[in-house]
Amino acid sequence: MGKSEAYKQRIEYIDQLKGFAILLVVMGHVFLFSFKVPNNSYVSSWIVAISSFHMPLFAFLSGLFIRSIDSWMRLHKLVERFIIPMIVIGLTYAMWRGIDVVDFMFNKDKFGYWYFLFLLSAYVIITLYERISKAINPRDTVFLHTLLALIFIIVLRIGGGKMPKPAYLLMGCGHLANLMPFIFAGYFLRKYDCFSKIMSNITLFNVATSVFVVFAILRYNGFMQLSIVFSTCTVYVIVALFYRYRDSCNFIKRVLSFWGRHSLEIYCIHYFFIHSCKLPFLYEYTMHRQCSLVELLASALLSSVFCYLSIYVCKLITQSSWMAYICFGQRK
Repeated sequence: MGKSEAYKQRIEYIDQLKGFAILLVVMGHVFLFSFKVPNNSYVSSWIVAISSFHMPLFAFLSGLFIRSIDSWMRLHKLVERFIIPMIVIGLTYAMWRGIDVVDFMFNKDKFGYWYFLFLLSAYVIITLYERISKAINPRDTVFLHTLLALIFIIVLRIGGGKMPKPAYLLMGCGHLANLMPFIFAGYFLRKYDCFSKIMSNITLFNVATSVFVVFAILRYNGFMQLSIVFSTCTVYVIVALFYRYRDSCNFIKRVLSFWGRHSLEIYCIHYFFIHSCKLPFLYEYTMHRQCSLVELLASALLSSVFCYLSIYVCKLITQSSWMAYICFGQRK
């Protein structure tokens, strides 16, 4: 297989992974906001399961492609790409829901739009990491690189808690501390060109699957400690499965790939559909009959519709070049 073919194939199954991840994001929000599932519900186990790994999966996939910021122009483009949609689309959504601008900016989740700020912060952290690592480790030793990454993660966890609360909330430091390990994992697999070797390792896959099953049973029975272990194993097992079956092609994979190529558009717009579609009666119906699987399938179907609608709304908006820039920071 030629180099260009391998690269295309790699992008294709990563797009499928991104499509799978964004579907899970939308499904989790459908459960919470469309079906109005309370946290103490039997169905909330689906929410706990989904939320434990869908954003770590996104962070890992992002880490595969994050590069150091090598110029002010590059930084300017990243700010346009991430901050403009967060402010314009996010604030439009906030005002549509009657949320104050200050409340939006100082909400740790930015009412859902925190991932844009997280991605920009991840680029900055990786840039700082590369500058320091080149200064103290010019021979590019794997051990020292890994040790430095661990120091960065520890500093984020400890330092974030020492920051003034307004600054902590404004910058979304909680998400950085939780998800940077997955950014670094993807970054290292690309940097040392060992993605294929890790994902095709049978022994590692079997161990990760066994740990995943054990922790899944424990979490179902209320054990929520060591969530980083469960998230890591889940992300690895999912990515490894998509990698193993990357040569197969079917309708579901084509749909996931399509969603993956437009995951940021779906992320931007789906909140409007989620909060416009209220179906609490479906939760009540399934609750009385203890049919959590029915609710899961209904959530998947509704989420699929929202994914397509979000993509086509974005396409409609970006027909105008100035609207594309104002809303999404896209230059045409």
